[in-house]
Amino acid sequence: MTSIDSAGLKRMFDEIAAAIDADKDRLCRLDGVIGDAEHGIAMA
Repeated sequence: MTSIDSAGLKRMFDEIAAAIDADKDRLCRLDGVIGDAEHGIAMA
């Protein structure tokens, strides 16, 4: 089994947050098709 320490977990969440922030415009466009086009902003 693989384990992760708190620093590794923080690093993972930082990378996820950076990926979402970098893609927020695309997320908004996708949300605009079926929603109110703010998903990327809300996630970032």
